[in-house]
Amino acid sequence: MLNNMLVKKAFRIIRRNYGCPGLDGVSIKDIKQNYNYYINKIIDLYNSYTFGRYPVKTTTITDYNNKPRDIFIYCLYDRWIQQILKLQIEEIIENDLKEYVFGYRRKLNIGMLRKYTKSFNSKYILNIDILGFYNHINRDHLNKVLIKNTSISKEFLTRIDLSFSHLSNGLPQGNVLSPILSNYYLAGIDSMFNSKYARFSDDMFFAINDLEEQNDIINKLVPELGKLSLSINFEKVRLFETNSFK
Repeated sequence: MLNNMLVKKAFRIIRRNYGCPGLDGVSIKDIKQNYNYYINKIIDLYNSYTFGRYPVKTTTITDYNNKPRDIFIYCLYDRWIQQILKLQIEEIIENDLKEYVFGYRRKLNIGMLRKYTKSFNSKYILNIDILGFYNHINRDHLNKVLIKNTSISKEFLTRIDLSFSHLSNGLPQGNVLSPILSNYYLAGIDSMFNSKYARFSDDMFFAINDLEEQNDIINKLVPELGKLSLSINFEKVRLFETNSFK
């Protein structure tokens, strides 16, 4: 059964990060005026597996790397339950993520990644981007990865799937769960490179000293990404001199 304190904690978080309103017509103000009613409503939706049915709208933004991204904007009910699910799974996933994964994690950011990557004192920084990362995440494969973790139940996986029920595949940006699940999706890739490597979302950074190393990394990476239904965006592969990497 769902814990009331967890439901309230999730609401405090979405209240701080509310952003654009969804299409349900329910506002943060509405919830605060009839708080106990909405608490019980969320618990009922969660326990009865009847969320993920509200309409979703989209908008386009520019991300930290100046890439255009289609963002899904959810109704408050769904956003609230997504946050509950994130709170339930976050610690489990965090325990499996490497220390050199900097994206979407508490107290970590892109500036810290740059500092970490430069600390290897290599001649170059190789930046590799994954083509259409979120859109190409294979959810069947993601579920197989998640179910291998004995701390994650089948009932919990069903609730995750309901959160993405408006899309047949991929992870929708704007869904509270997508960043942490996308990090977990690449955990196997991260384990392959335990030295001179860092990642922020779908951007991978390698500290190297010559072009031969670049070719070795790409040749190693291509088949492993293929197993995840992913591929390198070769148009965006970049090589920086370490001193110019900002």
